Amino acid sequence: APGPTSFVLRPDGSERKFRVSIGSVHTCTCGAREQPCVHVAFVMIRVFRLTADDHRTWQPSLLDSELEALVNSRERHLAAQRVQARAFERVTSECACSSGCSGDAGAKVARIPIDPEEGECCPICYEEMTVEEEEQEHLDW
Repeated sequence: APGPTSFVLRPDGSERKFRVSIGSVHTCTCGAREQPCVHVAFVMIRVFRLTADDHRTWQPSLLDSELEALVNSRERHLAAQRVQARAFERVTSECACSSGCSGDAGAKVARIPIDPEEGECCPICYEEMTVEEEEQEHLDW
């Protein structure tokens, strides 16, 4: 089952799912002989937000202390996002517009602003979202 060190990935345009586990031995159901495979690398880079030149990204395993540090860092980041979302929701929960907003489908929806220094990632695909994409209305979230 998915958890803090287990993930289910489904590549774009594919029905096949891969189970990836990060830990003392990285595993993936893709069948690659060498680990880390691209799916493990995806989890390390996108989910745990390591850089491509970080030695932990390409190790076939992690020490317990390294794994614990990664999980704790991710949990802190997710907790900070939840706090920010709740604060934003409180601020925007009551409509203050003068037009008597009735929740029209075409109306703009208030969203949490993207922090350009934090490097916000899409919670679904883990692609980095930029302020420029938001300003150009390229983001559908």
